[in-house]
Amino acid sequence: MKHKVIIPIYGISLTILTSKNVSKQHKKVEKDIGTEISGTDCEAFMVSEKHNFKVYFREDQVSLKTIVHESFHLTHYILDWMGDGFNFNQQENGAFLCEYLVDLILGVIKDKFKIKVV
Repeated sequence: MKHKVIIPIYGISLTILTSKNVSKQHKKVEKDIGTEISGTDCEAFMVSEKHNFKVYFREDQVSLKTIVHESFHLTHYILDWMGDGFNFNQQENGAFLCEYLVDLILGVIKDKFKIKVV
């Protein structure tokens, strides 16, 4: 499954995808983009291509902690891409963005994809 959204304040796209075999998808994405992505045996992973961000989750189940984990990575990548960084002085921006991403991804996984979140 696949769902693309625009993060309005930052003008970037986020595509949320699911796969039956995330590890296999991980290897395919590495080959497609020509670079290694951290993690090999995973429940989820994210990748950024300039201002296009993608996050992949397992199709059979998604845990809330995995959504939070990937949202934290996305927050760092987005703020870095915007030039804000993520440091002591920018922590409130990061906290709001991470919260927004968790709510957004959770809604797509549960409401659009109809996947149970554990």
